[in-house]
Amino acid sequence: MAADPNAGLARRRKAMGLTQEALAELLSVDRVSVSRWERGVTEPQPYLRADLASALRLTPAELESLLVAAKPLPPPERRRHPAVGPHDEGDHMLRRDILRLAAVTAAAIATPRSAPVHDVRDLDAQHAVGEHLWRAYGRTHSKAAMYPVVGDHLDAVREGLRLPQSTESFRARCRLAAGAFQLAGEILFDSSAHADAISCYTLAADAARQAGDDDLWACAMLRHALVHLVAGRPHEAEELAAAAVAVARRGDPGLTTGYWAAAVRAEALAGMGEKDACLRELDRAEEVDRRNVTGNGGWLRFDGARIPEQRGACLMALGDHAGASDALEAAAAVAVTPRRSAAVHTDLAVLAVRAGDLDRLAGHVETVVELERHNDSGYIRHKLRSLRQRIGEPGGNRRLAWIVERLDEVAWNPGPAV
Repeated sequence: MAADPNAGLARRRKAMGLTQEALAELLSVDRVSVSRWERGVTEPQPYLRADLASALRLTPAELESLLVAAKPLPPPERRRHPAVGPHDEGDHMLRRDILRLAAVTAAAIATPRSAPVHDVRDLDAQHAVGEHLWRAYGRTHSKAAMYPVVGDHLDAVREGLRLPQSTESFRARCRLAAGAFQLAGEILFDSSAHADAISCYTLAADAARQAGDDDLWACAMLRHALVHLVAGRPHEAEELAAAAVAVARRGDPGLTTGYWAAAVRAEALAGMGEKDACLRELDRAEEVDRRNVTGNGGWLRFDGARIPEQRGACLMALGDHAGASDALEAAAAVAVTPRRSAAVHTDLAVLAVRAGDLDRLAGHVETVVELERHNDSGYIRHKLRSLRQRIGEPGGNRRLAWIVERLDEVAWNPGPAV
C-alpha cells in the first residue's frame, strides 16, 4: 500500500504526543481537516500554517518541507451513480447527441411532410413513455443518469416528426417533442449546462406553439426564465415570465400554469427591486390554493407547495431579511426535493452570513453539502458556489475558515460552472 504523501506530518504530530483531535482543537479546526491534511487530500490554509508550525514546534520552512515531501495524491474519486456526470467524456457525447437531435427536430418541425393519412399507431406509446420519464426524473437522485433513455425518446419523437402525416398527427407529435425537450432541458439545467438547457427550452416552446398547446408553450418559457434567474439575470427572466403569463391566459383554466407563471415572474421582479409588482404576483400565485386547478405530474408540476420558499427568496432579494427568514424557515420544514431543499438552506445560509451567525451558517452549509453528496447535482454545486462567493475570505476567523473549507470541498468539484 502506498504511503500517505504527508505521512511525515502525521509522524511529527504523534512525536509531539498529539492526537488528531488535540491538534484540531489547538487550531480551532475540525478533526476531519487534520486527517485530510495528513492524507494529502487538502493542504492547510495559508493563514493556519504559522499556528500549525508552532503546535508542531517546527519552523515555517520545516513545515513546508513536510507538506511537499511527496507529490500529493489526487483527491479520491467521488461516489458516482451508474451514469457518469455530464462533465465526463461519456456524457459530453450524450449532450452533443441531444443538441444534434434538437437541431434536426427543429428542422422537422419547420418542414412538415403533409399527407392525408392520420398515422397515430405509435403516438399513445410515445406519450406513455414521456409520462413515465417525467415520473422517473422526479424520483432519480442523479438526473444525469437519465441522459441515455431521454436521448432514445427524443430520437423516436424526431423519427415520428419526419413521417408524412396529417396536420392533426403532426401537431400531436409536436406536443410530444415539446414535452420531451423540456425534460432534456431540465436534466441539462440540473447539470449547470445552462446554454444547452436554453436550446432545449427554446425548441420546446416552438414545438408547443406549433402544436397549439398554450400551457405547454408557457411552461417552456418559464423554464427558460428560471435559467436566467439562477444565472442572476432578472430582467431577461421577467421578460420571458411576462410573456408566459400572457400565453397561459389562453390555456386550460383547469391547470396551474398561470399561477406558476405569476410565481416565477414574482421572483424576477424581486431581483429587479420592483417590490409592489412582486408582491402582487406572489398574491396571485397563492390563489392556486383556493382554485380548483391542478398540474399534470409531468411538465406541469406546480401545486403551490413552493410558494413559501419563493416568497422567502423574494423578500430576501427585496431586503426584508426578517420576513425572508420566517418564510424560509417554514419552507425548510416542508421542502421535499433535493434541489428545493438546497435552495432554501442556501438562502438561509446567506441570511446567516448577513447576521454573522456562524453556528446557523455551519448548519445550513452542512445540510446543502450532504444534499449534493447524495444527489451529484450541478444545480446544488452552483448554489454552493454562489454562497461561497458571498462569504468571501475568512481572514483569521478559524470557525469561518472551517466552513469555507467544507464549501470548497464540494462547490468546485468537477462540473461546468455557470
